[in-house]
Parts: sequence; C-alpha cells; structure tokens
Amino acid sequence: MLKLTGAQKGWFAIVVALWIIALAAMVFVLPKMSSSSSTPAPAAAGSESGSLAATLSEMVPPENDAVAAEMLDLRRVYGDEITAFVPVCSEEPKELIDAKLEAAGDVADEVDLDSDNNYMLLAKDPQAGVDSVDAVPSDVMDLCNQNYFDQFFSTEQGFPVYWDAGENIWRFGVRVEPAAQAQ
Repeated sequence: MLKLTGAQKGWFAIVVALWIIALAAMVFVLPKMSSSSSTPAPAAAGSESGSLAATLSEMVPPENDAVAAEMLDLRRVYGDEITAFVPVCSEEPKELIDAKLEAAGDVADEVDLDSDNNYMLLAKDPQAGVDSVDAVPSDVMDLCNQNYFDQFFSTEQGFPVYWDAGENIWRFGVRVEPAAQAQ
C-alpha cells in the first residue's frame, strides 16, 4: 500500500475524481456529439434511379490506380423496399441460369441472355420470389466478372465495383493487380 500524507491523499483523490469525470464524458457525452451513426441513413425519397446502369453512368471513374473498388449501396439504387438481389449473367453455367429463371417466376420472360445484357433479379422478400428485373448492358458493366452467384444477397451489403480503364467498363468486385513475377 501507498503511505501518503494528508496533502498527497487530497491530490490523489482529486486526480481520481477528474479521471472518473473524463471517463464518464467520453462514454456518455462524446458519442452523442458525434455526427456519424452506426445505422445507415435511409435513401431520400425519389433519389434512387432504379437502374444500376444509370447509377454507374452518373459515377466519375477514378483517375488513378489507388482506388481498388468503390462500394455501391444498392438501397440507393433500387430503393429501400428491395431487400435482396442476385445477378444473372450469360457466362454462368446453364443449370445455374435455369435455377435463377425458375426462381424469377413471372418476371423470367424479361431476361434475355442472348441480348447484350446481364440482369439483376430484385426481390422485396426473396422467400416470396423475384419482384423485378434490372437489365445491365454488358458494355456498361461486367456484372459477374467470372463470379457465379447461387443465392440472393442483401441490399444492405456493399456492392463492390471498380473501373477497368483499359476496357472502359465497370466490373463487379475489387481490382486485383497481378503480382510482379519474382526473378
């Protein structure tokens, strides 16, 4: 134990009290003053375009290679009522495409993979089926980028895209540069 004089005990008590006050301020006051929130703000009414291609056309591609990807909030593209999506791409295995078109139900006839489009199947409730389809021209975005999707994904997740300046096209995913070969 510390053997303190009366004056030292007083100073020690003051320091402890100030430390407790500072700690309480950090816990209770600072979070309320913070402008950031852990919950995302809802999309402003009418701000969603309803089209991934239209949203991408409004984006300015980065001018350097430092940006490996940009994250899209699909709720800002399709609105808060759309909660899930699954891409359908012409290069996917036929069995997977057939399963997705079967799940699409009544809107499956809107998907024409012989055209120059890939598609986003959109659902308000994925258990209830697909509600709408968004055509994404292949010359605007490589929607699958050699990835195959066999399930619906939440629109609350970020949707990564990157600009391929060599091909002048947006691509799904994160740009990965090939590693320099060891010599």
